[in-house]
Amino acid sequence: MIAVECIDVTKSYGDKETSTQALRGISLEAYAGELLMLVGPSGCGKTTLLSIISGIMRQDSGMCYVYGQDLSVLSQTELTAYRGANIGFIFQHFNLIPTLTAIENVSIPLVLSGVEKSVAFEHAEKLLERVGLSSRKHAYPPHMSGGEQQRIAICRGCVHAPRLIVCDEPTSALDHHTGIEVLKLFRDIALSRDSSLIIVTHDARIFDFADRILRLDDGRIVSVKHNHHSPPS
Repeated sequence: MIAVECIDVTKSYGDKETSTQALRGISLEAYAGELLMLVGPSGCGKTTLLSIISGIMRQDSGMCYVYGQDLSVLSQTELTAYRGANIGFIFQHFNLIPTLTAIENVSIPLVLSGVEKSVAFEHAEKLLERVGLSSRKHAYPPHMSGGEQQRIAICRGCVHAPRLIVCDEPTSALDHHTGIEVLKLFRDIALSRDSSLIIVTHDARIFDFADRILRLDDGRIVSVKHNHHSPPS
């Protein structure tokens, strides 16, 4: 199943006189059950493309569909509801709320979508147990290691079983061992649900976890690499 389809997507920043073209006609497909990585030098358009795919930003031209939905035709209210139901976000710097416990942070997407708090906590606790953090469920982010915070962020991004999960540099703040363990965990939780994962990264240590790697440069896709072997175990 096609999860994401982009057709000739363009995006520029600034006015006509000082315009910078970030995306120059990007076309791609991402599939359910696939881990797709977007790589390339800083400023090549990776994060802009991720922002358009996830509905945070609108393209200037071209089309972008997420599970058949054209995000550009949705009102802001409709878009927020669609993202809440279908898209999970995992950020480079975790973006955990420091005054909330681990279980409260993980529960946020469910609570915001109207799930009763006790039910949201049940789902959150199951995920925390799965990532080995059930004993830390009442701990606050400032009292956790970077690896623990990243696992909390992954659980929060997956707790509402989104069909698309987008990640911006998920391992950049982690040491090698922790980064590899986080990616293993990530694949296990997300792909077992047949979600589509799109990861922006500079971290060559995790490239082997991808099913496909799209390399961008100057706003264009310049190469596509398929990993035909099994991901690291």
